Amino acid sequence: MGIYDRNKGRPGKPANYWISFVDAHGKQHFEKVGPDRREAERLYRQRKRAVADGTWAPPAALAAAGTTVAMYAEGWIKRRFEDGKKGYEGAVGLKLD
Repeated sequence: MGIYDRNKGRPGKPANYWISFVDAHGKQHFEKVGPDRREAERLYRQRKRAVADGTWAPPAALAAAGTTVAMYAEGWIKRRFEDGKKGYEGAVGLKLD
């Protein structure tokens, strides 16, 4: 667990920092931070603190909480109609029914 530069040893490539930490269930998580090491250190400390406090939850779990594929598709179709595009509801409906 820690902070890693994924481009280290690659000539001509800028730094690309990632953090790695373990959640309360023992599962390892990786998160891309970017080129700033100080930002990576800050985010790593923040994630470790949140896991220790029990307030951290994986982003995928937050986004997917209570959302089904059908619910997502309906929202996607509505957004497409707002953009003036039509004809998607038939194709999506065939796959979801």
